Amino acid sequence: CNAWVGAVTSSTAAVLKGNVSQLNSRHVSLVFQDMYVSDSEGAAKWFTPEYTALMLAAMQASTPIATPLTRRIPNVLDVRQNAAISLQGSIDGDGGLIESGLLTLMPTATGWHVERSITTHQSDTNMVFTEVSANESVNTSIRDLRANLTGKIGDPNIAATKSTILSIVKSRLKAQVADGIIKAFDPASVEVVDLGDTYNVRYTAAPTFPINFILLEATFVAVI
Repeated sequence: CNAWVGAVTSSTAAVLKGNVSQLNSRHVSLVFQDMYVSDSEGAAKWFTPEYTALMLAAMQASTPIATPLTRRIPNVLDVRQNAAISLQGSIDGDGGLIESGLLTLMPTATGWHVERSITTHQSDTNMVFTEVSANESVNTSIRDLRANLTGKIGDPNIAATKSTILSIVKSRLKAQVADGIIKAFDPASVEVVDLGDTYNVRYTAAPTFPINFILLEATFVAVI
């Protein structure tokens, strides 16, 4: 569902932002940091961003559909980059590291973690397109539904066909909710329109979004 690409090593912040602007895709994430890892012989070596991207792609491939990499910890010893980044989310002193569409590894007490699992989509702030896992949720849902409906192509369009397609759609969407591929769908929104040699299927569903923030609102008093 998603491509992971590495920027040219030691790229400046201006170049990286230009890369994101050129890519501007919900299907592509840009990685810009070199990683320091142990190679197959146990020797620690630096590898350029395309290898960091490869590691993150492998992490995504090994997790369930719609699982974000946010706060996941890749097996790296260290990372480096030319652009100066801060824990407050700035790049070269400018705010908006995440808003810039740059997927970043940040230091923690237990290692380097993925700060936010984001794509290079910049056209708007729609989370379906800016969050890797939400985009994967939508793409997988559509792909699964299409795969289960494609088998009907070539069949005769008889009186029972419409109800059969409607049943397939609702059944698959229920299974997707159970499997965590999507969060929910509205059964009343499912519509199958017979156009003769074509069926138009419409439905409304909620993708599986990542949890990015948990806000606490506490009131403390002397006595309760």
